[in-house]
Formats: sequence, structure tokens, C-alpha cells
Amino acid sequence: MGLLGIERRFLAAIFRRSSVLWLLLLAACDKGPGEMPIPVDAGSASEPVSTRPSAAPLRAQRPLEPAELEYELGKKLLIQVSQNAAAPGAPGFDRVRAQLVGRAKGEPVVLVRTPQFNAEVGREAAYYRTRFASEWKIWPRLVSARQVFVDSPKLGRESILREGYLYAEHPNQAFSLVSLVGLDWLFSEKEVWLERGEVLMHAERRERGDYYFTDGPLAGSLVRLMHLDRMGVGAGPTEAALHRDFRALKYRLHFEQARIEHLGETQIVASLRYGPKLWIPTLLTAKGAHLELLREVVAPTQVAELREHRARQAIRQNGMSALREAMLALVREGMPFDEPKTEVGQEDGKLRAEWVKAYLAGRNSYTYREDRYPVFDKVGRPLVPEVCVDFLLDTFERAAGSWWRQKAEGSRELTRGSLDLGSSERSWLRRASSLIEFALAHPEWFEVWEVPEGERIELGYKEKFFNYLEKNAGKYEAGDIILIRGLTPWDEEEMHTHAFFIYETDPITGIPILIAGNAWRPQVWSWEAEARRTPKRTVRTRIRPKLEFLQLLAGARTFPQEPPPIAPIMEW
Repeated sequence: MGLLGIERRFLAAIFRRSSVLWLLLLAACDKGPGEMPIPVDAGSASEPVSTRPSAAPLRAQRPLEPAELEYELGKKLLIQVSQNAAAPGAPGFDRVRAQLVGRAKGEPVVLVRTPQFNAEVGREAAYYRTRFASEWKIWPRLVSARQVFVDSPKLGRESILREGYLYAEHPNQAFSLVSLVGLDWLFSEKEVWLERGEVLMHAERRERGDYYFTDGPLAGSLVRLMHLDRMGVGAGPTEAALHRDFRALKYRLHFEQARIEHLGETQIVASLRYGPKLWIPTLLTAKGAHLELLREVVAPTQVAELREHRARQAIRQNGMSALREAMLALVREGMPFDEPKTEVGQEDGKLRAEWVKAYLAGRNSYTYREDRYPVFDKVGRPLVPEVCVDFLLDTFERAAGSWWRQKAEGSRELTRGSLDLGSSERSWLRRASSLIEFALAHPEWFEVWEVPEGERIELGYKEKFFNYLEKNAGKYEAGDIILIRGLTPWDEEEMHTHAFFIYETDPITGIPILIAGNAWRPQVWSWEAEARRTPKRTVRTRIRPKLEFLQLLAGARTFPQEPPPIAPIMEW
């Protein structure tokens, strides 16, 4: 039995024997100077306590039930912890957190202290640090320094890393670091370690100088650095971690957003949001980057609501795991975008029908306008052309068990799972407008929301756009389909629509931080990448798969309740 279970049984036993003792204990607890109760809804204010004597006659107080007593004592405990010395945090990072986690791919951790550069470095490293301090000029300066660092990785580490962290406080700096810096810029050793959130992984250097993960969720894939990664040489870190992994905790407790009330080195008081409005004060303990639940302050009237939410969220996360598994399979196998090499006018979407004909006819390639295309990849997996809506529909069908058989399986057919969205060519459902109509026609599966015109902000106005997302946390969740529309750099006369999934959200701000789709190749990428590609588009429609639909996709399968990888394996 855990410590908390023993504590509860002990308290309940004493309560049964003497309710008077509990009243005395609570009275003694109330004498703490300057203590204010922590409300269950952290957005409400506590009423001031009057010190004037009451003229009303004293009445006998009803003995507290065990659940009520635990609730009151829990509030007292959180108040006591909140009076301990606080960690400094990372004010520069926290000030622009929404932009940093939304624009630079990385694990959205919380920092108890800002990582610092090593002060004892030579003149050359100090020179590069100064050059990289510019928010807007860092990209070309990193490009020009690449070969210098590849030839001298120690200089690269001293110039870029802060206590082992790939860290920046400006969104453009963070995006540049993530986009350009490779592990070979920083190390030449055969084996290195990399900590991403609470997961410690190892990588080895191969003949060409690239590093590949040897363990963990990304084992076998090329190492691509993410913002807030921590790294070094040897078996693992020897210094204490400066980060805390709230995303992994979210998948264990099933909350949607955390609001930190007190940040300590080892103990954290946070209000965790379950559903739209239920905020639960919570005490957490840290073991390095890993967080564990120590105490929840749940009012007796909230117990049933919290239990029900967690049960539904566990089912939803299971369905989302099936959905993400299918997304990552399409990313890993590199489904080509459905656009002919030689195009007359606008011919996006023309190749899929040709691919289906060739596949079913037993051919290994097909032609369109005298250009040849493969039916399978180099290991015999189907290479099915997709427009952006196809990626969404292929994800749904593949999650439900429907997909094209591989070359080695002999027979050429589309296996049918628990979801069938129509013909193999699917010509009737490949347009964004048709997708919206389909969702509206199936209210048992989807919820459709049209973004009001006053909330439509061009992606290119990044600061304004991320402020909007932060103020509207909860309107956008993982698994949502987002349709954006507007003029594009390649066509400034006609409006174009693009559609993708929200892949993951930030556990602190609640904003979507990663999106998944097929714009030229299937990938999981940041809002920054989409904003740079089409800055004039705005979010127009959100289609949310309901719990019943996600259950249909997952079927009887059970997935681990753990966070999906931030950087999926891409073989293409």
C-alpha cells in the first residue's frame, strides 16, 4: 500500500473514533499566519476572513466526513508547500512560451531555471555566441559556421549549448537552431546521450558522421535535434535536470492543461484542467525531469466528475493512439503528394486514379503525361498519391485497419477494416468542401465549428496568431482537423484551402504545437513551417472527431497511455 493510502486509512480510523479531535486539529491548522485557502476553481477569489467577534450564538458544528476532511487537509498541505522557497524559473522563456513551443519543434517542458552558457570559454566561442545572439541574422550565421563546427565540435558545443541544452528565448533563434544544427556540429564521439522530456536516449555515430538513435521510441532513426533537448557524452547526464516533463504527466493523469501556482525544485503546486472548466489543485514531486502525483485536492462534489472525465479521456487517448499510429506510418513511408511532374494548369489529384488502375492491374509503375511513377517503394510498400484531404482520410481508414496490400503479399487489393469511406479512388470526398459536408452529415462522428470572421488571423502575423491560440486554449485539441484558406505565394489571385490534423498540444498553455498532414510529403511539423509556406491563410474550420468515432478506429486494440514522439521516424 502506498504512503497516501496508509495516510488516508490512518486519518479515517482516527475520525471514526473521535470527531472532536478532528475539530480541534482543524482549529489548530487555521491559526497559521497569512494563510489563504486554495480554491478548487483557481479562477475564483477567496472571501476575506473577518477578525471581528461574531454576535451570533455559537452552534454545534457538524463533524466532517472523511472525504471532506481529506479535502480540507489537502488545501492546508498545498498552502504549506507554496510557502517554501520558489525556483527562479525561466522568465525569458515563459514570457513567449506560446510562440516558442508553437514555432520551434521541441518537447514543451517547464524549466526550473534558465540554462546558462559556460563562462570559461575561449575568445572564438565567445565570438560565435555574440553572432548568434541576433534574432533575425542567426540563420545565415549558423549556415556559415556549419563547417567550422563540424571540424571542431567542441567549439560548436561551447558556442551553442547552454548547460547541455539546445535553448533559445527568441522564436526565430529557436526555429533556426532546430532547423539547422545537427548532432555532428556538437560531437565527434562514438556514443552520446540525449534527454528529451523525461526520456533518456542514446545515439551512435556512423561512418558518414551522422548519429542514429540506438534505443528509445525513435530507435534506428537519424537524430534530429529538437528545441530544449539536453545532450552530452557518456552513458547519461551527471548534473541535475533543469526541466520538468508535464506532457508525459498529462498522459498519465489525463488532464488537458496545467497552470503552475508554485514552482519548486522538487515540489510543484499546479492547477490541472480536466475538461472545459474543472481545475484541480495538485501537488507534484519531481525526480529529475519525471513528475509524479503526490496529492490532489478534490472536493467531494467533484469526485464523480473527475472520475468520469478521466475514464472518457483514457478512451479518447486510446483512439488518438490509433490515429497517430496511422499518421506516423504515412509519414514514415513517405506517401507522395498527388501532383504530376508535368502539369497543364491545375492538375493536383490526377495521379491517384492512375495509381489505383496500375496497382489493381498488377503493374509496378504507371505513366501520366509521359512521366513514370512507381506503384511501390523500394521495399514493396504501396506509394499512394495523396492530396491533403487524402492524408486525413487515409489516416482514418488505415487506423481502422483498411489499407493496400504490399507487393510481397501477392494479391492486389484494399483490405477492409472497420471504416469504409467509399470507392478506392475516393473521387467524391477529396475536396475540402466535400469533407465538411461529410462531417456535417455524420454528427454522430464529428463536431464542425466555423471560426468567426473576427477570429481569423493570417498565419503570417505570428505573435497575434499565437496570442489568439493561447486565449482560446481548449478550442483546438489533438485529433482536430483544421482547414485553412487564403491566397498563396504560388497563386495570389485565387483562394486555396489546405487541411491537416492537430498532432499535439502544449500541456501548459493548451495551444496546438504540432500539426500533421501532406503538403508535399507527409510530415509532422510546426505552425512556423506552415506560416512560412502560406502566411496569408487563416483558420476557417475545425472538425473534431467525437469519442465514438475514435473508438471505432481503435476497435478492441489497447495502446499504452504515453505521449507520442515529437519527431517521428521518416525513411524517405
